[in-house]
Amino acid sequence: MKKGLICMFILMYSFTSTRGQNYPTYEVYSSVFQILNIETKKTATAFSITHDYLNYFVTARHLFEKAKNKDKITFAIFSDSTWKSLQGIIYLDSNSLVDIAVIRPINVPYFESGFDLKITTFIMGEDSFFAGFPFGLKMLDTQNLNNNFPLALVKKGIISGSTTENGVHIIFLDGHNNPGFSGSPIIVKSNMDNKWHLIGVISAYRKQFNDLEDKKGNKYLDNNKRVMEYHENSGIVIGIGLKHIIDILNKNK
Repeated sequence: MKKGLICMFILMYSFTSTRGQNYPTYEVYSSVFQILNIETKKTATAFSITHDYLNYFVTARHLFEKAKNKDKITFAIFSDSTWKSLQGIIYLDSNSLVDIAVIRPINVPYFESGFDLKITTFIMGEDSFFAGFPFGLKMLDTQNLNNNFPLALVKKGIISGSTTENGVHIIFLDGHNNPGFSGSPIIVKSNMDNKWHLIGVISAYRKQFNDLEDKKGNKYLDNNKRVMEYHENSGIVIGIGLKHIIDILNKNK
């Protein structure tokens, strides 16, 4: 117990005391939550933002694939070692390919968020981080250092590029995404103010399809004589740009 407590304090100290180092701060991690679609029992990651003195949760749209814009939904946030049910209004882009959902929780007291919505430029090849709950994994806050919310796992990715396809701003990362990271914030550290800034939301990873072969290179065929395939994680992470969060908020004032 004592060793665990010391380790947690070292962890928290590293979040708050490494100015000039490229490590996300505690303010970032404290704004990241594990979210549950109560109907489907699927989990993902969400993070909080503040806009016009209102709090919102941002997550991946595909977590609530049946929802429509301005629907009232029931969801849950993990806290105190259990799921806490909440209600909220979900806001979506008219373009279904924008894999972002913005949720305004109902009857939740106002709280400050660690993320602002300032558009920040980023450079190809620079480091980025994303924090979330892959496969439901989390660090439980047994010492009440994060108000009894679990601490997210963090991963690092290199910004490989960005493009716009079908009206969607897409950010490509060289990293390794896993189920459960959907909805995670993508952050970079600005050289202008030495602060961490939000640039996008984790959506998916690019699947790499390969033919299924034996050791001699012979391909396996299915009952229809088609070559059987399997897919693996290509290491290309797909994120949706911050501008779409701002667009959703502006269109649903």
